[in-house]
Amino acid sequence: MTRACKNCEFFEPFTAPDEATLVGLSSDNAERMRNLGQSGLCRINPPTRMWEVALGYGAAFPPVGRDEWCGHFNPSQRVFDAAFDAVDARIETEIARVQKERGPLTLPGD
Repeated sequence: MTRACKNCEFFEPFTAPDEATLVGLSSDNAERMRNLGQSGLCRINPPTRMWEVALGYGAAFPPVGRDEWCGHFNPSQRVFDAAFDAVDARIETEIARVQKERGPLTLPGD
């Protein structure tokens, strides 16, 4: 994080959770959470991983378009985003194919 981030309207201060909150996270994810406590969160680069959402981070961060990332955003994340988008597209295609063959999918008890 740079000094510019602290002055950015999209920057939110962040307080790291206590160690009890980190129980159950992988060591890498727990370390990421600890490191966030030394900086802050950028609403242009919101948390999107499930463990972050489960811990309540991201709810206050507005959705942004891919062309809205700031210059400090890690470009390698775009590779991961593209890979996840491709997987999502394949899943949606498969769901549509199955629904066409078998009708709408329902959960037990519906």
